[in-house]
Amino acid sequence: GTEGGKLVPVNNGEAIYNVATIGLSLDLFNDIVSLNLDGTYTSARLCSTGKQIMWVPEWQAHAGITVRYLKLTLNADYAFTSYRWTSNDNVQSYPAIHLLNMSAAFDCTDNIQVFVKGENLLDQRVPYHDNYYMPSRKVTVGVKVKK
Repeated sequence: GTEGGKLVPVNNGEAIYNVATIGLSLDLFNDIVSLNLDGTYTSARLCSTGKQIMWVPEWQAHAGITVRYLKLTLNADYAFTSYRWTSNDNVQSYPAIHLLNMSAAFDCTDNIQVFVKGENLLDQRVPYHDNYYMPSRKVTVGVKVKK
């Protein structure tokens, strides 16, 4: 439905939610490498129909790795979101989303950091909701100065 010109989910019925999440976080090699993995299954079923609530993905997963060595920090982060139904009738769905973000930062001094980061490097151009698409690939290069 719409509310004030904005799309809002129409979830008026009662639902049963079952969510299972599993994750793993490791720091390796004296904290040089940090690894984070997690996955979530969400069953959000309307009591009246047994169908998944619109916009709620059943599967989500994430994997991230950070490597710190001397003054350099490298990071790679991948996130997966499965298809999401466009309405509570579960006929049409938005496609799955695969997001890959990466960054590198070098601490020149205690107060100055040079960095480059890339977002949505797989350039996923899929709708997240009606007429709202994932932002395209973005690369940022910069200098961060701390006071």
